[in-house]
Amino acid sequence: MSATTVASLFLALFCLRSIAAGQKNVDIVVLKYEGLGYSETVPVKEKYYFFSFCLCSQKTPDPERSASCNCASDVRGKKASDSIPRALFSASCIHNSNPLKCLTTGFKSVQDDRRLLYVKVDIDSRTLTSPSWQVIPNNPQKTSSKITAYTRSGDIRLDYVVFSSKNKEALSQKSKRFNRIKEFERKAKKTSLTWKKNRSGVGNTLHQIKDYLASKSNAQALKPLSADFDLDAFRSMITQSHNRYRSMHRVRPFEYDQTIERSAQQWADHLADQEACLKHDPMRRYGENLFFFGGSMFPPAEAIAESVTKSFYIEGNGYNYNGFRPVEIHRVGHFTQMIWKASERLGVGVAIRKSSGQKSGSCLPNKGLFLIYVVVKYDPPGNVLSRDQFLANILPPAGVQ
Repeated sequence: MSATTVASLFLALFCLRSIAAGQKNVDIVVLKYEGLGYSETVPVKEKYYFFSFCLCSQKTPDPERSASCNCASDVRGKKASDSIPRALFSASCIHNSNPLKCLTTGFKSVQDDRRLLYVKVDIDSRTLTSPSWQVIPNNPQKTSSKITAYTRSGDIRLDYVVFSSKNKEALSQKSKRFNRIKEFERKAKKTSLTWKKNRSGVGNTLHQIKDYLASKSNAQALKPLSADFDLDAFRSMITQSHNRYRSMHRVRPFEYDQTIERSAQQWADHLADQEACLKHDPMRRYGENLFFFGGSMFPPAEAIAESVTKSFYIEGNGYNYNGFRPVEIHRVGHFTQMIWKASERLGVGVAIRKSSGQKSGSCLPNKGLFLIYVVVKYDPPGNVLSRDQFLANILPPAGVQ
């Protein structure tokens, strides 16, 4: 059995340079797109997507030929074969625009009245969008948009962020936090659990938790994909267990949120589809804790739920509630997100699949087993890396100073 947890993250944005009054610089960062379906890519699987953007002061059928528009250079996406079922780009592209890894473009010194944002999508020399140029929302936060296209689904879905230099003051303070958060992400460690057969209590260490899972699996083995393993009950138990720990720290219980669950479920399904080691959802709208586990049979849902939350909570052993050391956050990130006072809602995603037995990562078992991926997302996200935030949001248990 192998199980892993990964600490939660919070995403901050960045600021742009200042320019002359009445003008602005604008950057566009594409975070995800969904275009052609699998069968549609066969004749163009080695061809690249291309994205064109223009900013205009008035509507026009052809922005590239209009004097009322500024158009950015065309930017190349991924190959069609690498964009199935969707193309994803790291949220770090918002801060560091690496042309080899990111899908970004920009406008220099655009007049303030040019606010209509047009997009056109091509693959090789073929225009996919219909009509060719279409207006999409121009918002200073992550936006999801559908544009009509010559695809089997009838549209192309686009997730993107638009940054203007007019956002500078509001974003500048967040930029500093982003750098610290990226350092945290690089240092975040993954803890592996392996199967043993001894103890019956959940325990207070990872070794004791793995023994607990093994003993429960031996005593009350369930077929993972059968109706005996109740996913709805599992989600409820995860929530109840979170709230039991939160009550110990005198913070309000989480409310369960279906919207957050959908986001968590999408990422759990993605990890299971890829049969992947744990990695974070690049669309980091929420705080996130992850858990992974594998075995030929599963213990009852209650045992796994209790083990998931206990593995998060034991990171708080010896935690200093009167101080803040960012370099140690990678050791306690699950715990601090779990009891973060300002976080109010959570959702749980669960995906179970039969392993192919082809080991594609160090975290995966060598032989075919059932794998369960658990994604817990939190809103508002916790672990905001500042001393004031941690002292205000991480409260000691009753009776602890």
